[in-house]
Amino acid sequence: MAGKYSRIARDLELFSQGISPSSAEISKAPLINFYRITRREYDILAGKSYGHPLIEDGPIFTSQLIIFNREDGWARTLSRYYRLGEPAEPNQATSSP
Repeated sequence: MAGKYSRIARDLELFSQGISPSSAEISKAPLINFYRITRREYDILAGKSYGHPLIEDGPIFTSQLIIFNREDGWARTLSRYYRLGEPAEPNQATSSP
C-alpha cells in the first residue's frame, strides 16, 4: 500500500512541475469510454473500461480520481492511469459494475 501512495505522490509532484506521464505509460493504461466524473465519497470516473488488468471489459467505477487531464486524454486514479475515450452523453446512464 505504501508503494501506491509513493507513486501517487511522485505523479502529483511531476504534474505540478508540468511533466505528464509518457505516451508509452499512457498507452499501457486501460481505456475508459463513455466516462463521466461522478461523486461517491469522493470524485471517481464511471464508464466502460477496456483492457483493465484486474477486471473484465465493461462497466466500471474507478478508485478515487486524483488528476483529470481531458486535454491530453488521461486520468490518474488512486490505483492507476486511464486513457480517456469518449465522454458520456449528458443524460447517458452509467450502469453499475
